[in-house]
Amino acid sequence: MTELESLAPGTLLNGYRVEHELGRGAMAVVYLATQLDLMRPVALKVLSAEQAQDGDFVSRFLNEARSAAALSHPNIIQAIDAGVTPEGIYYFCMEYVEGETLLDMIHREGALPPAKLLPWAQEIAGALRYGYRYQKFTHGDIKPENIMVDKHGTAKLADFGLSRVEGHDFTGKDLMLTPLYAAPELIRGERVPGDCRADIYAFGATLYHGLAGTPPFPGEVAQEVLNRHLNEEMEPLNVRNPSVPKAYSDFIGHLLSKDVTERIQGWDAVIAGLSRLEERSTKEGKARAKGGGIKLKGGAASRASATKDFSRSGRGGLSPITWMVIVLVLVCALAVFLGFALGKKVMQSAASATNDGTQGVVIKVVEEEEPKKTPASTTDPKATSEKTAEKIPASEKPVERPQELDVGEDKVKGEPAKSQVEEKVTEDVPAEESVLGFALGDGEREEILWIEAALAWYELCNRQDGVMFVSKWLSEHGESQGGGRQFMEFVQSELLPQYAQLIPGLVSRKAKLIESGEIQGRDGKSYLIHDMSDKGVVLDMLEKQNRIRRPMMGWNNLVRLGIFDAMCQRGYAKEDFASSRPYLAYAALIASPEFYQKALGEAGYSSASGASSGWGNVHRMKTMLPSQGAYRRESEAFRSYERLVKSLEAGSVQDSYRELVQLQGVRDSGLVKVLQNELVRLNGELNPKSIAGLAKSLLDEAESKLGSDNAAALRKLMLAVNRYGLSKRYPERESERLLKECLDNLAREVGERNTWAMTVIGLGPNLNNSVQPLHEGYARMRLFLPKKRDMYGGRLIFEDALETANRLAFGDWAYAWQNKDELLKVNLQSGQHISIFPYGGLPLYISLRYASCLLEVRFTGEFEESDKMMQELCATIRESLSKMNFDNPGEWKRAYNDRVVLAYTYWLLTRRAPSVPVPEYWKAGKSEVVLGNGFNQRRLLYLNSACQLERGDVAGLLRQYGELEPSELERLYSMNVRFAEEFQGLLKSAQPGEEPMFPKQIDQQLIVDQLRLALACVGERDLGNEFDGRFRQLVEPRGHWFPQLGGDVIYCWLLRRVGNELSKGNLAGASSLVDWALDLDFACMFPYYARLNYIKSGLLMLDGKGGDVADISILVSASSCSSEAERQLLPIVLGESKQTLGSLKLSQAHELRFWHSWLRACLTGNGLDQVSKNHAKALPFSERTFLKGSVDFEASKKSRE
Repeated sequence: MTELESLAPGTLLNGYRVEHELGRGAMAVVYLATQLDLMRPVALKVLSAEQAQDGDFVSRFLNEARSAAALSHPNIIQAIDAGVTPEGIYYFCMEYVEGETLLDMIHREGALPPAKLLPWAQEIAGALRYGYRYQKFTHGDIKPENIMVDKHGTAKLADFGLSRVEGHDFTGKDLMLTPLYAAPELIRGERVPGDCRADIYAFGATLYHGLAGTPPFPGEVAQEVLNRHLNEEMEPLNVRNPSVPKAYSDFIGHLLSKDVTERIQGWDAVIAGLSRLEERSTKEGKARAKGGGIKLKGGAASRASATKDFSRSGRGGLSPITWMVIVLVLVCALAVFLGFALGKKVMQSAASATNDGTQGVVIKVVEEEEPKKTPASTTDPKATSEKTAEKIPASEKPVERPQELDVGEDKVKGEPAKSQVEEKVTEDVPAEESVLGFALGDGEREEILWIEAALAWYELCNRQDGVMFVSKWLSEHGESQGGGRQFMEFVQSELLPQYAQLIPGLVSRKAKLIESGEIQGRDGKSYLIHDMSDKGVVLDMLEKQNRIRRPMMGWNNLVRLGIFDAMCQRGYAKEDFASSRPYLAYAALIASPEFYQKALGEAGYSSASGASSGWGNVHRMKTMLPSQGAYRRESEAFRSYERLVKSLEAGSVQDSYRELVQLQGVRDSGLVKVLQNELVRLNGELNPKSIAGLAKSLLDEAESKLGSDNAAALRKLMLAVNRYGLSKRYPERESERLLKECLDNLAREVGERNTWAMTVIGLGPNLNNSVQPLHEGYARMRLFLPKKRDMYGGRLIFEDALETANRLAFGDWAYAWQNKDELLKVNLQSGQHISIFPYGGLPLYISLRYASCLLEVRFTGEFEESDKMMQELCATIRESLSKMNFDNPGEWKRAYNDRVVLAYTYWLLTRRAPSVPVPEYWKAGKSEVVLGNGFNQRRLLYLNSACQLERGDVAGLLRQYGELEPSELERLYSMNVRFAEEFQGLLKSAQPGEEPMFPKQIDQQLIVDQLRLALACVGERDLGNEFDGRFRQLVEPRGHWFPQLGGDVIYCWLLRRVGNELSKGNLAGASSLVDWALDLDFACMFPYYARLNYIKSGLLMLDGKGGDVADISILVSASSCSSEAERQLLPIVLGESKQTLGSLKLSQAHELRFWHSWLRACLTGNGLDQVSKNHAKALPFSERTFLKGSVDFEASKKSRE
């Protein structure tokens, strides 16, 4: 391959197939390739043939692979493999990033907005801080071309050809630079090993280029550009591009100081400055209350080293022999390629250099033990004295802490800029304002490292790249000490090399194996070994006293035939420990713990014999994670632990708390057990309002009511679970134990009554035509199931589904969501088990499918899937009804009405806009009789009318029902005259110009449906204060029995009333209404918890108390009834998350788009009228009234100002 040649598509290179070229530079070409063993896309960088003849270029090329392999970070392109083919082609494989470089983006768009560039700057700075903190990594070539932005908007750092990592320095005599971004000290040849400040300069030049659209010192002649860096004053960024705020200009100017001692001194300080820019940008929109939010307390900054993502390659891909041969090859290559590692992600890397004359120059550098002095500033005598002293070598520098930059002013807090040099300290010691960390003892750290080693061991046993994998693990844990690291060193230095000797050892024992006699294969036949070599074995198959010679069989085939294990046991039998080690290595990696322990004993292993204790610790490793489930569980714990550490380092309380809860939720994790005390401490520290304390109060209250008022105890338990994410995630509170005891008590209270009608209360058909406690369905189930198990001889197929739906009914949304798949396993063809239920199990089937729809809407906020499920459900009901032989025609009518009521209720619960029609699939066929007697007929009338009114069809309803005599309504809908008159009065009050009315005659059986109709009659008008007292009087004593539609009723009333109060300018009154709703412990209100907190947050912002919203964000994150998108929304609005609204991937109709716009407008104090223009038409009447009140309040506030 010459310099200009390309590899043709389809070319195979050491397990990679070239697809097409991605880019090329002066020294290498980058291809999109496929990694054939995993069939995934990768970026394959291939060194040109000309450069492959140059030792320095080869060293630089290999240095790039080593540097990338030494780092594992989400914002660093990951190394996968590196090597040289038999033809002498050097290649480096890395993750494939589907996206573009920052330089491409600048060329396409010109100067980038600060808000767009800032998150990427924070990500890249975080990656560079990570590399410098843990590996003393310096990149050496930071520039827009080496920053990739993937299709998800994540920035990644690429091209490590000039980078330096401790233990992996490229030692060429020349130093390559990119002139447009080169630091002055590098241009002068004054490179200081381990000094990150040249990278900081290049980082500043990259930000300048991004915000200005041109580099700080543009030019096409390399030497001229370098001279400008050395001698010319830089044009301020806000002069080059006036749209850039001065704060950004000052900060980037500080990064680009020519005097290295005046420059920002470390990555912690860079990140602190970027965070202040972000905070300042938010405040410029609308200054939030000073001192608000949650403050992190100072604390010990020592923390366990963050672990990496242990994602497995998977079992069963390669046979043990293939694995072993690969290990043998890798061991031989280890001396050359030690340090190369595999990553696991999928991305694209651009070519690392270009032919542009300004992109790369070579400067002769002489490395010095003592760096040269740097000229000092003369503005201050004391500073001059300090600066003229010799520089301290990097290894002896004092520790740097982040500088307190005020990026909006020309000064540093507390000190003038000229004396900033006095504040220099290194990054190895925690800053004075430290984030919370883990104050772990030596014993705890030792246990954590053992668990890490066990994870690595489990993965090692399922990988083909064992040598590289272990090398990378040891590199990542370079500063760790203890038994876990010692064990992995044993694996690298002894176990893997011994494993590679297994086949050569068997071949050397050929005579012993030939004489060992018959070997039984898995095929049931007997074999004798005739001959063997390193390529395989020649076997004689014994059949009817004949010996049939078979061709040479490869080692993999011997494994499949079941002969290889027997050969190992016979070949190494009765040998001493030293000779048996290849066989022991095979047993360690392949066999069960029991088999290995037996082999170890037979080999005469004893720690007293002087043999490595690593052989004894293999059994510990094999039993720490005995199954794939245990591995996945512990891997999940470590990933969560790593994210928690990063969140703590970043100072994000919301993210830290979320990760803390997730970590505590990993059951049976050794890591969680080791960290338990620290996790409890962090839980208290991260929550100023003490979520743990609030939860404890509710749980204690629930426990105090057990036995005396079990229904109230259940409500308090469910409130704790839904608000604070309790249940199995807080094992120390034993909430599951309390729940079991409570439900047992409730089952005993129900006794033997009505067990024939076992169903789900509050979801689906109401078979008893009455209002019942939501938990009664579960209690009946507990009484009913044991008898039916006896009848059918075992567990019933619908039990898990029935428990899931009943727990959803009384408010356990988290449990139901975790077990949602159970609901779909039961259908009308499930056999005799489902026929236990009335009407052939149809009501049960309806309840289970309806529960699935509600869960889908609650936790995704999208309607496409749930609409489809509802349509299928109604079609199934109709088909089933047509096959039933009802003795009583009234039963037909009630069953039909169940279907229609279900569709109406679903339409109301999903809060559809007036423009969205009620689904057509509920409508009756011509032969179906719609009218009749009964409870459900009245319910149908209420809900049908509510839906039509929500769509604005007042005139149509009045034509249909307004002119009827009450007696006729009584005859048609089984309504007594009082209810008929009340119904007609409500409809008439819905007309424009009429006063809204509250029902005077309350339908006690159907309070929820009647109130929903009354609210629909109000439309967008003001409810008025007189509605409040009667509404609350009616709701408060009965709400804990309300089905899910009751939550919709309360929520609709609240939105209207808050809107009314805001229109009057009564912010305090609006807030008190929201507080009332948040205090309710009704199960029907749990799904509205996040939205109620959004309203509370917006009202605080409108009142200038936005700082308190951070606490509310924690509460929303803690709630087990919040969807993932709901948990993310407030941090996104507050600018405290790297997520964006776009990254949540919400549909255009998703309700959270409205809440995001409304909250942003409240935060900035401007734009609510625009929110109304954008969203009002797509909102139901209640939200419209609420939004109108918000707009009125903003307008009134502006007029007062």
